[in-house]
Amino acid sequence: MKTIRTKHNTWTNYLILSLVLLCFFFFFQFSKNSFAQGSLQQLWQKELDSTISSHTVSSNGKFVAIGDQDGFVHVYNQDGVEYFSHQFQFPVLDLAFAFDETSLYVRCYSVYCIDLTEQRIVWEKYYQPDQFYIEDFWVFQDGKIGYLASSLTQLQRYYFLSNSDGVTIEEAKSLPNTHVRYRIVPSPDGKLLIWTTEEGSIECMSYYGFVHWNKQVSFSNQTSSDSYPFLQDINNNGDVCISFSQNTDESSLHTILMINLDGVILWERTTKDSIKNLSFSHHKESVLIGTSKQAQLYDLSGNLLQENKIFGYRVESAQIFYSHLLIQFQPISEIRPSFFQKGIVELNWMDNVIWRKHTIENSRTGFSLADNGYVIIEVCYPKKFSFYKFHFNNTQRKV
Repeated sequence: MKTIRTKHNTWTNYLILSLVLLCFFFFFQFSKNSFAQGSLQQLWQKELDSTISSHTVSSNGKFVAIGDQDGFVHVYNQDGVEYFSHQFQFPVLDLAFAFDETSLYVRCYSVYCIDLTEQRIVWEKYYQPDQFYIEDFWVFQDGKIGYLASSLTQLQRYYFLSNSDGVTIEEAKSLPNTHVRYRIVPSPDGKLLIWTTEEGSIECMSYYGFVHWNKQVSFSNQTSSDSYPFLQDINNNGDVCISFSQNTDESSLHTILMINLDGVILWERTTKDSIKNLSFSHHKESVLIGTSKQAQLYDLSGNLLQENKIFGYRVESAQIFYSHLLIQFQPISEIRPSFFQKGIVELNWMDNVIWRKHTIENSRTGFSLADNGYVIIEVCYPKKFSFYKFHFNNTQRKV
């Protein structure tokens, strides 16, 4: 009888120990995927009468702006109340808030500035409007705005800067003439530019026209119908991260380079996985590489800091902000059965998943994330969008 009781006590102790370890395991898993003991919740949803063409959210999530193909711009506050609305003559091509959330910039074929305090358009920016249109623009943290003006009839292109009042502070500088596709990306302060063409030309230059370095990449079997071969970004220090694809007889090879302001290649990576996204973080100390299989975060020395992937899914897009990653996954049809064909969007903070949402099969969705990481706009094309905000401990934090 004593032996039986001893065995019983031993099994009881094993069972208690197992339960304790199991509780620790689930607590660890929950803690790993929790963030500030809160959750991201949908607060409201709206639908427009016309197709959405552009969307953005201000730095701290105070405002949301939606533009459509009929030229309307709608600005909403966090409660979903329409704060401002205006119809422009042309479709809305791009939107961007000032970092202090006092202005909204709207690109049609010129750029307009909406004063959100006065709720009116205060200026319009263009460059020789009978000959040029504004092809792109960028809003910088110090309040300056950069513009890319392209000729309507010729190959001429100019880059220039204005202050927040729309006054030109740097005269337009001519960019290289080219008859092929090209891409230009400025640094976050607008003082440096990285310029590429589909023929393999790469130039790093200052906004006043000085060329720091240039390189030429040879492409084999490259045609004008192929996707653009370069992805590129540049930080304020002049570090350039660039990727390009080269076709071989067997398959495509994708190369990633980190180059400093002197044109020295700091590190190089090659992969057979196609590269979807490439961008520096807002604090410029890391770079996000989104391939077809995974999203990888590297420091400027080429050390792998973080890796995000889901079995049976490919990476559709990946964005990096300060410490947040927003990654969209799409299922690989060869692996997942048809009834599981749903996409996934994840918001990560310091390698912790803080929000995960399934997207509708074959739907086209887009996301805008506030710089603070606490507000997300989900756009379900063509006309619907939703507002999400992070809630802390059952109370809403002011952002």
